Amino acid sequence: MVTVHGAEQINGRFGIWMEFVEGSDLRQLSRRRERRFPPDEVFNIAIQAAEGLQAIDGVTVYGTGDAALQTATVSINIRGLAPSEVGLALDRNHDIATRVGLHCAPAAHRTLGTLPDGTVAKPCTCSTDWNTS
Repeated sequence: MVTVHGAEQINGRFGIWMEFVEGSDLRQLSRRRERRFPPDEVFNIAIQAAEGLQAIDGVTVYGTGDAALQTATVSINIRGLAPSEVGLALDRNHDIATRVGLHCAPAAHRTLGTLPDGTVAKPCTCSTDWNTS
């Protein structure tokens, strides 16, 4: 866990200010592995990501909050930004592929109250090939 100091969009670029932590990022960790991440590790990564994102003012993380019911997809919205803006910024600035919008599930978004724009979703996959999400 890290301390998040703030998050905002400046000149079309989204930034998060947090403490620096030595170590490998998930991409580096994945490249050192010979096999895919086991599903339980993928779920733990998704839970940690959701918990970290919840600590940022203005970020809404959707889900039950119950680790036993968490899927390996983290779905968020950022106050003041359309999901399409966030997804485009993550792709262009950080090479992070996401799914934005209603994700073929308008009824779920009606329940969440995220119509008509939907959310930004990042499926956490078990793949070690980072060119495919």
